[in-house]
Amino acid sequence: MAESLELLWGLEERLGGRPRVGGVAVVRRPWGFRVIEAGPRPLRGEGWSLYLVRAVGVDTRRAARLLAGLVGGRGASYAGLKDACAVKYQYISVKTGPAGAPGRVRDPEGRLEAWLVGRGRVAPGLHSGNFFRLTVEHPDPAGLCSAFRGLRWVPGYFGPQRFGVERPNTHYMGLLASQGLWGSLLREMASRYPLEWRRGLGGYEAAAWRRAREAASPWAAAGKAWWLDFALQALRAYLFNRALSRAARSGGVQGYAEHWVRVRCPGGTVLRAPAARLPGGYHLRSGSAWSRLVRSVAEEEGLTGALASWGRRVFRPLAYPVCTAWCRPSRGSAEVVLALPPGAYATVALWEVVEFDWLGYAECSPPVDGEVNR
Repeated sequence: MAESLELLWGLEERLGGRPRVGGVAVVRRPWGFRVIEAGPRPLRGEGWSLYLVRAVGVDTRRAARLLAGLVGGRGASYAGLKDACAVKYQYISVKTGPAGAPGRVRDPEGRLEAWLVGRGRVAPGLHSGNFFRLTVEHPDPAGLCSAFRGLRWVPGYFGPQRFGVERPNTHYMGLLASQGLWGSLLREMASRYPLEWRRGLGGYEAAAWRRAREAASPWAAAGKAWWLDFALQALRAYLFNRALSRAARSGGVQGYAEHWVRVRCPGGTVLRAPAARLPGGYHLRSGSAWSRLVRSVAEEEGLTGALASWGRRVFRPLAYPVCTAWCRPSRGSAEVVLALPPGAYATVALWEVVEFDWLGYAECSPPVDGEVNR
């Protein structure tokens, strides 16, 4: 089952080949997965208040909406998305206006708590990386820690969170949308997956169904919905993962680099990483080794048409440097601390060194009232 999920996400090859330590590791969410966003680099902005937010059981978009409602704000902004099923600390800016904002707020249902830490607006592109603190269950904690201490590079794959863990279909929705199969897309949105603890349709899915029903047309489900672009970009991410897997299988990813980019570690250190453009129409014309790889994957997947539709040239590292890797073994588990640049996934770092129990990871225990302070 784990291998099937990895293939579904395009995770086929590790940078270092076989896992460095035997046995299967599992992380119990949300309490075993903590992420702390590094100090922000806010923009100046009239009337923007900056909060440090602790949230459990809600994704970043929902946390931003909750915070804006609690402080009476007229909008919110953040530097990066975080997994809903995690204990996360991140910075969110709220447009509060000249009247100011309260110094501390808490969601009555216990999902979110926030502290006012300054002024200014954080936004995508102003991310300074993340610290991850993971409780990893494993039969050989000492061996696992030894493997982590030697970790220097993390594959540049998009992690499972980009496609869905309980519901691993975001890129499939992008495929259906790219082919204009709106009826099939609505049916996919209505389906429930076995690992989903949530029952019933989610917010954006219910809204899409309502628009389609009111207009008596499946095409009405799209509109200008944010989730549509999110799904299409997930399809692009899947193609990137497939191409990167082939590059790693060839013996090294640096030979496929189209550029070297600067990445920022939490704390401010800037390092260089080999990078390549996300799949796009330019790869149909370019003769680079990476372009040939992308074309072959797109042809194999029947996605040459979708490839041609992406025009924006975005570079992503083929591998990320590990800024910090610390590990302490205990009985039956290990406490792992990772500091990674923006865009790197802690789940991919785990997968690089050990076989990972994705089903155990997918079993998210939703917090109950008051558990945000646990």
